[in-house]
Amino acid sequence: MNAMDEFRHKFPIRQPVCYTVRRRSRMPEEAVGETIYISSREVAFTTERTLGIGQRVEMTVNWPVLLERTCRLKLNIRGHVKRSDASTAVIGIEHYEFRTRASGPLFAPMLGAVGLIAHEFRPVPQS
Repeated sequence: MNAMDEFRHKFPIRQPVCYTVRRRSRMPEEAVGETIYISSREVAFTTERTLGIGQRVEMTVNWPVLLERTCRLKLNIRGHVKRSDASTAVIGIEHYEFRTRASGPLFAPMLGAVGLIAHEFRPVPQS
């Protein structure tokens, strides 16, 4: 696979993300951001600070597509940081799982605290 093939498989899905950085000697750090793209191998997202290369990250993303046109989903992802700077990071996906979610916003209290609540999650119109 060449570089252009890899680029074609990065889907520009912009959704709020809630992530936890796991550390061996300290309490986990929770933060919010927004996905930039998702591929089968990695996720790029905005961060509140630089994440350390190799740090373990667990994240939850509101999935923008309904299951059977009626059921909301969330995507849980685990992986390690591959690249990071002051405002973005890329994690390699080691495990992912789709789960059903409640009908309201997934992280409304947390997102509202950082001004990201403008992303209202409305049901997809039924056709």
